[in-house]
Amino acid sequence: MQLVHDYSPAELHNNVIALAKLGKVFNLPTVLSTSSADGPNGPFIPEVVSMFPGARLIHRPGIISAWDDPQFLAAIEKTGRNYN
Repeated sequence: MQLVHDYSPAELHNNVIALAKLGKVFNLPTVLSTSSADGPNGPFIPEVVSMFPGARLIHRPGIISAWDDPQFLAAIEKTGRNYN
């Protein structure tokens, strides 16, 4: 979130929380993933992580697009959803 400049930090934070709440309301399968959590992107929003205690948080060091990460793809496949 630290590198996003299209929105104010508060607006981005609130939008991400709202989207996560919608996913929870509709009982959508949830996979959490972050790139460079210890670097410039910063950690995953703690409120979202706490909303989904059973969801795995996949760290993708050096991989920007989650779709390029085999661990992320495997987690999506485990949900039974089609991502193609």
